[in-house]
Amino acid sequence: MSNSSSLSRSGEQELQSVVASLTCASVLYCEKYVCLRSHTLTINNCYLPRSKHAVPIKDILSVDFAHDIGVPRWQQSCMGIGLNVTVWWAWDGHRLLPGKRPGYASVVIRVRGKRQRLGFTVKDGARFLPVLREAMARTQQQQQQQPTSQ
Repeated sequence: MSNSSSLSRSGEQELQSVVASLTCASVLYCEKYVCLRSHTLTINNCYLPRSKHAVPIKDILSVDFAHDIGVPRWQQSCMGIGLNVTVWWAWDGHRLLPGKRPGYASVVIRVRGKRQRLGFTVKDGARFLPVLREAMARTQQQQQQQPTSQ
């Protein structure tokens, strides 16, 4: 009987390992503020604290650092609309504090069908932006390869 229970534990551990590898395979970048998967960008604390907002990668039209598109720090907000009313900012109570946070960056995306852009923080901007742009390019390429139904 102990032999069968050790086999089932071994099988259970193997199953957990397979599930973990499948789950991790689709995660491209994940941290406190955002989670980027192969088909979805989830922004934490987007419209309300403790809320999550999922944006399909296929609907992201552009992604940039805020300062690269003319949205300096003083026009941003801890949450909601800042002095630049074209961007809705996800919650980050530290975004506007004085001082540098090495690696942290304010990112702005334009989403298909939305007038207002979405702004959020990432801990590693240098890593995040290229990964999201690559996911956007791959999604666009997949859409172009799909035959149109008539």
